[in-house]
Amino acid sequence: MRILPHFSAPLPRELEVRYRARRLRETLPLLAGLSILALIALLLSITWDLITATDFLLRSLPFRLVGLSWAGLCLIGCTLWRDPRLVPAAAIATAVVGGITLAGIGGAAAPEQSYGMIAPGVALFIVASAMIAPTLGLILRCGVLVTCIYAIGGVLADEPLATLVQQELFVATAVVVALFVAGTNDYFRRTHYAIAAARAQTEAARAAEDRERARYLVRHDPLTELLNRDALVADLDGEIGARPDHAFDLVVVNLDRFGALSGRHGPAMADDLLIALARRMRQRLPGAEFAARIGGDEFALVERPSESAGSGGFVAAVRSLLADPFALAGKTVAVTATFGVARYPADGRDGAALVAQARIALDEARRGHRAVGFFSARLDNVARRRARTVEALNRAVEQGGFELHYQPQHRLRDGALVGAEALLRWRDVDGVMIPPAEFIPLAEEAGLIQSIGQWVIEEACAQARRWAAEGLPPLRLAVNVSPLQLRQPDFPERVALALAESGVAPEWLSMEITESAAMSDIEGSVELLARVKATGVTVALDDFGTGHASLAWLNRLPVDYLKIDRSFVSELPWNANALTISRGLIGMARGLGLGIIAEGIETSGQEALLRAAGCDMGQGYHYSRPLPADHFAAYVIRHLAERAPPRVVAME
Repeated sequence: MRILPHFSAPLPRELEVRYRARRLRETLPLLAGLSILALIALLLSITWDLITATDFLLRSLPFRLVGLSWAGLCLIGCTLWRDPRLVPAAAIATAVVGGITLAGIGGAAAPEQSYGMIAPGVALFIVASAMIAPTLGLILRCGVLVTCIYAIGGVLADEPLATLVQQELFVATAVVVALFVAGTNDYFRRTHYAIAAARAQTEAARAAEDRERARYLVRHDPLTELLNRDALVADLDGEIGARPDHAFDLVVVNLDRFGALSGRHGPAMADDLLIALARRMRQRLPGAEFAARIGGDEFALVERPSESAGSGGFVAAVRSLLADPFALAGKTVAVTATFGVARYPADGRDGAALVAQARIALDEARRGHRAVGFFSARLDNVARRRARTVEALNRAVEQGGFELHYQPQHRLRDGALVGAEALLRWRDVDGVMIPPAEFIPLAEEAGLIQSIGQWVIEEACAQARRWAAEGLPPLRLAVNVSPLQLRQPDFPERVALALAESGVAPEWLSMEITESAAMSDIEGSVELLARVKATGVTVALDDFGTGHASLAWLNRLPVDYLKIDRSFVSELPWNANALTISRGLIGMARGLGLGIIAEGIETSGQEALLRAAGCDMGQGYHYSRPLPADHFAAYVIRHLAERAPPRVVAME
């Protein structure tokens, strides 16, 4: 016995319908003929009854109609299922109803002769229906079905049939029904195997397509369909091996402010921009070879510069390509890029080295705010030193190698100590203090600033709790927030969690953000800072006066204080323009209802001028340099001892 094949993957619905329709058209003539024979047999039986016994017709007709209707419903029900093995069950049900029909008309045999025929007949029918051989299966199905009908009818009958002729007509009807069932069963089996074969072909085609797609994705970026980094390196190695004497330039292109664009318009539009840019590269840079996407917003192109144009001409072509805005989702998006160039064979002898050197040139160009950077040996040394610094930064993050120093903030009106700014400090393994201006940009580039910034907030809160346990009065601690931290959607929740874990009241913590960071995404800053203020902390706008803050947007920013940048304070008192600007900033802050803090106060003369101009608070070396935590505690105690009554008060 053959087992029907089974496939887990479904056949597409339209394909399955098409196969069933074709098989039905092939089987329709047989089914139509069998149906006509069944109808003729029924009409002959009814005609004979009209001639011989009208009362018998009235009793038999409903049973015949019920029997034939039930058989038809069983077979139609089977067509709704894909598995032909349901047909034997439907045929058995047909045999049972057929027997009941005959019993209602008149028994075909004595009950004692019929009991022994039911069980083996049904079993034989099931075995025969499971066979595939059409001829033998057809004969067995017909014979067993007739036997079952008459066996069941004989059991249920309460009177003999009227005449031998009528009995023969019922035999003919039963045979026609059996042929109908057998033909339908054969139709189902052939249809099932056709669909199974189609499923097998579909699965094979899908498997081949998946294998081809997998091979494609090994070398290509799935979003832009450009080469990926590994494929670019492999192709460059192959090109160098095949033509070692042919010079070329590897140009790495990095989109400017792509992260801000993704945050403003959403990742879907950012992906659309990358796709559109890749399409434009293929269409408008026919001279470029090995176009690849090697990072989130980084692309690489290979150009063989001519003696007249050189790589500079190629970079100009790429910049011209980017100059046309992109129309995406009903919006016009303009982008710029920074370029890094490495040359073969001068800057590297293999693909991986050239990619690394071009990225070093790119990073140097970005730090210098230039559009194009070319690799050099000096850059290589700088990059190696920066790599060592980044590695040490990673160790410091993992092992807690940072510390906070605190610079006091005094109220200018009466000299009272009102708070401190927490400043990050880092000592390397040799104990040498690394300037923040040197390692903080590296931490931002390496993606470490979020972890470091969160540590600063948590450590400042924890230190405030320790000072309170030592009996020091509460002071407001200000911490600096990186622009990258502001891009974290859960930043307010992180601040609230640090406060909750330390038990510090929110009013004793202040967040300082730079003016340039706030203005880079003004709408996002307004929303995020409002959520930060909802935690209960205060917000100060740092380095005010050095950026491009609009007064209209400044009025919308949810900030409490403005900090005058030290570049203005350091020019006092001899620079009249600096004094005028400082007074203007102080007046504007007062007009907006904001407090103002001056940083970088180094002399008593600067303090006096700012106090006279109406500045609220100040900090700088005039009061103290940033101090370690224990030294700052001693500073607070000394300040309390020098002033009676104690002058440590809450910031207004």
